[in-house]
Amino acid sequence: MPSNPADAVARPTGASPRAGRRADARPPRGGGSHRLSEAFTLIAMCLGSMMTFLLITASVTALSAIQDDLHVAPTSLVWIPSAYSLLVASLVMSAGTIGNRYGRKRAFLTGAAIMIIGSLTVYAAGSTGTVIAGQFISGVGGALILPNSLAILGATFPDPHRRTEVVTAWVASSGIGLAVGPLIAGVLLDHFRWNTVFLSTAALGVVTIAVAAFVTESRSPGGKLDIPGQLLGILGIAGLVYAIIEGGHDGYTSTRILTAWIIAAAALIGFVLVERASTTPLLDITLFRSASFSAVMFIAAVSLFGFTGVAILSVLYYERVQRLTGLEVGWRMLAFFGVYVVVAYVTGRVIRHTGFKLPLTLGLLLGAGGAFGLTTQDPGTPYTHVWWLYALFGAACGLVAAPSTAAALVSVSHERAGMASGAVNAFRQVGSVMGSSLLGALLAGRFASQLPGRLGSHHVPQAAWPAVEQAASSGTGQGTAPPNVTAAVGDAFTSGIHAGMTVIAAVFLCAALIAFVFVNNRPHTTNPVNKEATTAVGMGASASIGEAGARGRHDHQSEQEPVFAGMDPQAPKVVYGSVGGEDAQHGGVIRGFVRDANGVPVAHAALTLIDVRGHQIGRATTSTDGRYEVPTPSTGAYVLIASAGDHEPRAATVVTGDQPTDFDPVLIGADRLVGTVRDVDGEPVRDAMVVVTDASGEVVAADTTDADGGYAVRRIAAGTYTLAVSAAAHRPSAIIVEVGIDQTRQDVQLLAGAWLRGTVRATGRGALSDVRVALLDAAGKEVGVVITGPDGEYAFADLTGGQYTVVASGYSPVASAVILDGRGEDAHDVWLGHPDLDLSTE
Repeated sequence: MPSNPADAVARPTGASPRAGRRADARPPRGGGSHRLSEAFTLIAMCLGSMMTFLLITASVTALSAIQDDLHVAPTSLVWIPSAYSLLVASLVMSAGTIGNRYGRKRAFLTGAAIMIIGSLTVYAAGSTGTVIAGQFISGVGGALILPNSLAILGATFPDPHRRTEVVTAWVASSGIGLAVGPLIAGVLLDHFRWNTVFLSTAALGVVTIAVAAFVTESRSPGGKLDIPGQLLGILGIAGLVYAIIEGGHDGYTSTRILTAWIIAAAALIGFVLVERASTTPLLDITLFRSASFSAVMFIAAVSLFGFTGVAILSVLYYERVQRLTGLEVGWRMLAFFGVYVVVAYVTGRVIRHTGFKLPLTLGLLLGAGGAFGLTTQDPGTPYTHVWWLYALFGAACGLVAAPSTAAALVSVSHERAGMASGAVNAFRQVGSVMGSSLLGALLAGRFASQLPGRLGSHHVPQAAWPAVEQAASSGTGQGTAPPNVTAAVGDAFTSGIHAGMTVIAAVFLCAALIAFVFVNNRPHTTNPVNKEATTAVGMGASASIGEAGARGRHDHQSEQEPVFAGMDPQAPKVVYGSVGGEDAQHGGVIRGFVRDANGVPVAHAALTLIDVRGHQIGRATTSTDGRYEVPTPSTGAYVLIASAGDHEPRAATVVTGDQPTDFDPVLIGADRLVGTVRDVDGEPVRDAMVVVTDASGEVVAADTTDADGGYAVRRIAAGTYTLAVSAAAHRPSAIIVEVGIDQTRQDVQLLAGAWLRGTVRATGRGALSDVRVALLDAAGKEVGVVITGPDGEYAFADLTGGQYTVVASGYSPVASAVILDGRGEDAHDVWLGHPDLDLSTE
């Protein structure tokens, strides 16, 4: 096989010239265009993440202005931030599955468009109901953006080291959105009406869509939407939030609120029952068998409960009590949000050395102290006396963010990492909506109960109390109230702030105790901690972090899993299964679920149990939901082998105890190398030949692309291979590909190829044989040489478009110029000028 154009020999007629004659070591995409595409992808995903978080803090900053303009009652005001968080919390786990099935770019763009629609709805709103409706709409968009933005980054940047860098940038953009939200809102509120705050979000959404148009589509087919679970989850959370918020106004035992409590309880119970029975659950309830995992879910919810609660209470305090402008409030909140971003980033990088228990417990204790310290504020307290308390609370939340996700991931088997990551972020969002709803309702209720007494202590005539209470409940009249009324209202409002901060401090103290007692300090299985995941979900953003880091989970080993030179990554590893709790009825059983790399149950998988001497002692087959159970004769170490038709078999050593041992094998699909072959225009190349050769040049596998240009090479071991692709009318391509333990994707781009063929003839003699035909490129370099056959034909293959010179050597050489368009076959006949010349072989 020639290695350069000068060595290429044209095929004589009769040999079908294929584009696969020469290896082309070019990468599947042009270096410059590929890097540009990656840059656009990173920028677009960061803008999307920034937009979703900017809306949270910007809308909180605008609450006071909204109340003044629309005369919003305190109870209704709570719904404005809660509506957005409610939809994100309810939909974030399903949104990742939607992106996997229908395209992550499509889901991301749809989410950005929906957020624009929601923001414009709020911008045009003239009533409280329209503002809340717009926030609901934006919540749907935010749920679509968050998981799919990180999944797109995971698909675009397969290299684990590069992926860590881009995920860090994605995390930073989330924090930037949190930090600059109050500042942007403050500037706009100082010069325009409150609705321009939401117009800024819409403008950022337009920019995001424009940049994301250059992002490459990706998907991961196989996931299934859990519609019943999703509907019950929404109904349960919505009913709970409604009862909390409206109960502060109507009373928590009123008929309407009791009905909401009953609906919420029934929906959540139904959710648990449906998820237990589902083969593709939205949330695998069995994850909560782990005490550490359950504790982390509570801690994750508490962290965002406090984070959102302190943000809302503080903004309302400065705007309603100290009467500061939006920009002045924004600068004050920068100590809180800014420190949070920095500490969360640093903690995500050091928890591999500290473990999880220390930062979680310390962070929650510091948060309790910071929240308790903020109860000392009164209407006259200057910011210089309390700024450090905001910084302390921001640092506390930052200490909890990354370790809570990492602890969740190591509390479950690695094939459930994606679901665990989604669960921890869903619980964070639930905590966020509870922070805004519960603490907002508490503030409104406390304010209403304290206001009469405060009016009396400030010598406001009792005859004026009903008017003041009516004005306060409708959000009107504070700007024109007499000084003693203003002071009374400020004292009552501050009392509500103190009550909220006290609740936050108490909840953080309880969470600190739970973290210290129940959370596993370090990985106790062979499941490695995904560094990108622990960093990324520190912001509490994505439900697809596990997926984004799935390809890299074998690149980072936990501290308790040493790697030795020459170790076979497919070799069995010791797995200490978690021993069943009170639900275990008998010992000597290994049980669990067999799933594939995407978390989908593998039905009818065969499981074989052998002892240390290699004797088979048990067999089982998984049910339709992937469940299995294999009895063991006694306690000890056994090798469990799991296999299924189109999956690679896996073996692991499982150490059993007196009670049932839970172990969930993950089977990797047998299609180990997959991808798509496309031309320079992005169109799929059908019937392209894909050949994989090993280091010695031996062909180990081959496939032909389908109508969509896709190929799948099955059953090859992890290692380094040469992937050669050839197709008619295209130049061949050969690249080096690293096939990992999991499925590896390698897309290939083929350049268009040109052929040149023709016949050498002489006037009066017809076709001439044994004529030497040489092909020269535009620089005069010889590309190839061929001798015509008996029919006088010659052919050159595997050429690029451009200008060439054909030189046919007869009695007198004839040279002629040809121009190839580079997109197929061109014909060029050559005529020699001496009809009496006999050039035959006779």
